[in-house]
Amino acid sequence: MDWFNLVLQSFALAVGAGRDKIILLILDRAGWHMSAKVTLPEGLIFEPFTTLPNSYTDANSNSSFD
Repeated sequence: MDWFNLVLQSFALAVGAGRDKIILLILDRAGWHMSAKVTLPEGLIFEPFTTLPNSYTDANSNSSFD
């Protein structure tokens, strides 16, 4: 988990996140994303990605890009 915390710290520093600049990160619900061992630097907020309903994903699965 240390490597993920280092990535978050580096990212926060690179984008200038802090008390005056809040960055919202939308992530999937992978266990290591939501772990209690993750330390969010000041200015970063996590929001778990909401799963799309099957009707939405089914309707788009017939696209020419599949």
